[in-house]
Amino acid sequence: LSHAYLNTQECSQHETLLKLNQDACILYSLKYRSLMQYFFVLSNSFFLHFPYFSINMM
Repeated sequence: LSHAYLNTQECSQHETLLKLNQDACILYSLKYRSLMQYFFVLSNSFFLHFPYFSINMM
């Protein structure tokens, strides 16, 4: 009985670790996406303020 309990405990620990890993990946991707959006908005506003630079860079 104790051996069976030990096996279920190991399984649940592995699932918990997997869940934590997935959560970390989702959190990281959301952070990365918001960072990319921030830079995109920043670059757009820069080119709108300085159209001369944007023409030269193209």
